[in-house]
Amino acid sequence: SGEVGAHVDGYGAAMSRLTQELIRMMRQQQVIAVWLFDESNSLKDDRKEISEQFNKIYAELGIASEEAGKGRFGKFHSLETMVYGFGQNLHPITPQPTAEIKEIQAAIEKVANDESGIENTFSAVSAVIDEHGRQAARSDRKLAIIILTDETGADAEMLEEVITKAKRFKSPVY
Repeated sequence: SGEVGAHVDGYGAAMSRLTQELIRMMRQQQVIAVWLFDESNSLKDDRKEISEQFNKIYAELGIASEEAGKGRFGKFHSLETMVYGFGQNLHPITPQPTAEIKEIQAAIEKVANDESGIENTFSAVSAVIDEHGRQAARSDRKLAIIILTDETGADAEMLEEVITKAKRFKSPVY
């Protein structure tokens, strides 16, 4: 659930909208946010712009996280983050979920350029759900996937399969 199809102009508005969605989810349960960064050269400058906005986003989320986490959630932070890069293949950058903003920013800076020109968007989403969906469900956390790309993906034939998988694990994909 949540608002779908909201039109925004530019990354600032989109990131603000994502912040609101994450805060909404955090009010109900802990969240693992997996950021999938397109490694294509066409998104190189955009990744830099997005990285620069992360401080503001995670400052807002940190405040919400403190409010959400006051004695309610036990051993996990109310928001933990993972960063992946994808192109022809999926590349995990953070080895495990983290709540540390400096680790998250350093991970975004490590997103490499994939010279293949192939963006396997749906394969990346599917692999993330396979890797983290059951673990998130077992620990009663919401797995939220955020894709940053300027392409539909070379593997669009997987769309319906990925939608089904995301629904099964109740994982919103932005």
